[in-house]
Amino acid sequence: FLHLKSGTLMEYCVVEYAHNGLTIKNSQILINNCEFRYNYHAGIRTEVKSTPEIKNSIVSENGYAGIICELGSKPFLTDNLISLNRIGVVIFSLSQPNLGNKTAGEDYNPGRNNIYNNNNLYNYVFGTWLEQLKLIYYF
Repeated sequence: FLHLKSGTLMEYCVVEYAHNGLTIKNSQILINNCEFRYNYHAGIRTEVKSTPEIKNSIVSENGYAGIICELGSKPFLTDNLISLNRIGVVIFSLSQPNLGNKTAGEDYNPGRNNIYNNNNLYNYVFGTWLEQLKLIYYF
């Protein structure tokens, strides 16, 4: 998806056996009740200031990462399962995924993402509770 504005919906899809299951660049899209599995590199890549909302989806068994966030992307993730990938969530270059934020306002997100059973999980850069649980890898 490239340069799509809000109103774009991807729902009840299964994406598998691609290099990257889905690449989102500079777009706003709602992904709901989808599954991204068995992709060679990543289940989902969010790039170039994209702001997708990813809800109620499964991202599993991808070769490198479940979700890669890069180039200033700000994905909003709620009620997802991210499991059995080499790395659950990778964050590059000023990206800021919202995996949960209990502060009232525009960025409120109940989170409830289940991120577990990913293989190489380590981080030596930051100290928030997510990094201490080794769910996210920063570059």
